[in-house]
Amino acid sequence: MRKTFSFIVLVCVFSNILFSQQTNTKDPIIFALVFDGTWLDPIAFVKKGKLVHIESSVAMKDTREILVSKYYKMQTPYNLIFGGGKNGTVIVEDNHWGDCSGYSAIVKVKSKVKPDQASPALASNLKIPKTQNNFRRELTFSEKKIVEKLVKAEFKKHRIENKKLNSINLNAIDFNNDKVPEFVGSFYVITGKKSRGLLFFIAEKTKGGSYSFSFKSFEMIVEKDVMSGNIKDLDEGIYHEILLDAFDFNNDGQKEIFTVGYAFEGNNYFVYRKVAGKWKKVFDTYSYRCGY
Repeated sequence: MRKTFSFIVLVCVFSNILFSQQTNTKDPIIFALVFDGTWLDPIAFVKKGKLVHIESSVAMKDTREILVSKYYKMQTPYNLIFGGGKNGTVIVEDNHWGDCSGYSAIVKVKSKVKPDQASPALASNLKIPKTQNNFRRELTFSEKKIVEKLVKAEFKKHRIENKKLNSINLNAIDFNNDKVPEFVGSFYVITGKKSRGLLFFIAEKTKGGSYSFSFKSFEMIVEKDVMSGNIKDLDEGIYHEILLDAFDFNNDGQKEIFTVGYAFEGNNYFVYRKVAGKWKKVFDTYSYRCGY
C-alpha cells in the first residue's frame, strides 16, 4: 500500500514542451476529493478510454504549473461523482502553491453529499450520461451482519479472534448495474497496544445467494513501521485502503472501483476492474505532498 517516493532529477530541456503538447484543456481528468472533502487531488487523465498518469514531466513544480494553468483556474467547476454518477459540483477556490500542496487544489463542494476523510469521492470534467446508474449507500442492519461475519472469519484466518471490529468505511455499490449490491469495506482490529490488523475487501453475492469476498487485502502493521511513530494514526484512516467510488469512466457498462491509500507524505490511488470474473488492479499511482 505504501510506496517510498524519491525524486529522480533528469536534465531534459524539452520535457515541459512535450507535456504541454500531450495535455490540453479538453483532456478529461479524474480527481480524488479527499481529507475534509475540500482537497482535490489528481488521479489520472483519460485518453482513448484509458487512464494515463499525471506525472509526464520531470519535476513536480512543472507539472503543478500546468495543472494550475489548465485545470485549476479559479472558479473552475467539476462534477462531483458519488455513486458512479453526478451528485453535485466542486469549484476551485484556491490554486496557490504551499509547502505541502503537491498537485492539489482547494475546492468548495456544492452537494447534498458531504465527503470527508473516511467517505471520500471522485470529481471529473468527464461528461456524465444522464442514464448513468447512480448507486452508493450505507448497508442495512442485516447486510452489516453478513459483512461482519465475513470479516470475523477473515481475521480468524490470520489468527485474530475475539477482537472488536472497527469500520473505517463501508458502502454498498452496484458495479455491473444488475441491481444486486456489492459491498466495499475497510476494517481494522486493535491487535495490541502497538499493532493493528487492516482489511480491505469487495464482497459479492454468489450464485447460491450468499455473500463472499471476491477481493481481499490484509495487512498487519506494527508501530515501528508507522512513519509518525504512533500506531493510533491508523485508527483515523492512515495506511488503510478506502473506497473513493465506483465509476464507469470509459462508458463500457461496468464501473471500475477507485480507492485511496492515505499515507504521511502523499496518497496512493488504485483502480480495480473485473476481468474474466476476477478483480484486477489495472492502475495505480502516487501523489506526493511533502516530506514528513
